[in-house]
Amino acid sequence: MRVLLDTNIFIYREDDHILSEDLQKLLKTLHEIKADLLLHPLSLDDLEKDQNKARKEIIISKIKAYPSLGTPPKAEEDSEYLETVGYGTTINEEIDNGILYAVYKNAVDFLITEDKGIHKKARRSGLYDRVLLINDALDVFGHYTLRKETIRPPALEEKYIYNLNLNDPIFDSLKQEYEEFEEWFTKISREGRKCWVHHREDECIGAILIYKVENEAIDNSNPPFPKKLRLKISTFKVTHAGHKIGELFIKLSIDFCIKNGIEEMYLTHHTRPEDRLVELITDYGFDKAAVNNRGEDIFMKELVP
Repeated sequence: MRVLLDTNIFIYREDDHILSEDLQKLLKTLHEIKADLLLHPLSLDDLEKDQNKARKEIIISKIKAYPSLGTPPKAEEDSEYLETVGYGTTINEEIDNGILYAVYKNAVDFLITEDKGIHKKARRSGLYDRVLLINDALDVFGHYTLRKETIRPPALEEKYIYNLNLNDPIFDSLKQEYEEFEEWFTKISREGRKCWVHHREDECIGAILIYKVENEAIDNSNPPFPKKLRLKISTFKVTHAGHKIGELFIKLSIDFCIKNGIEEMYLTHHTRPEDRLVELITDYGFDKAAVNNRGEDIFMKELVP
């Protein structure tokens, strides 16, 4: 997702010398959902005209970390668009037209601005639902984040991947089965991914479930699946039997999905004869739905009939 930030959101309270609480919360949310944050070159040009040198320096210090929208589409070359939003009679209006045009041409998904003039033009051009005030953006993007935590049994812990020991014996067979496992483990550690684990009395991992929330198509399978919000069980391994840990993991995953409005969950697996994992997940409503291009079966569970 690409989000264009108008520089005026950093100065919409002109006496602020630090980011407002709402803006801090919004930027944190956009970071959590991994949105690409961009600035329009015209916003930067507009900022340079600010006669308040001290304020200009403060704002530039806040925004210099954000990349600019590369080669933005030019509004002045589209007479149909300008007839809709209104030809600019001042430099400021021409800048507003140019910034909004990036949304009109789908160079970005959303524009966040406190500029009332841009919002008026957005309503004229049918873009009102993609041009947002800071408070509107908090409501919209808040739905993309996972807001509700699951209640975990005492036997299970939620941990960041980077806090696990890659040399734990539970990973030995995974390293042998998947050549790229260690590289993948490093990648998801850097992404800040989480997992649920159960430790044995000797402190080694007895069971682990690594999960990921996806909102994309599964197109490497036959048949493919359309884009949808899903929970992917990336790694699910239980070596410490006798405590129904596998069942607890499945129940925890289902609870996680229900609380966060996720309607499907799935995992991929090389099925073997008398496969205990397949027996477990089919008892909980997973059905074989496809085969991916690695030859793995895809087991899918729908939480909404």
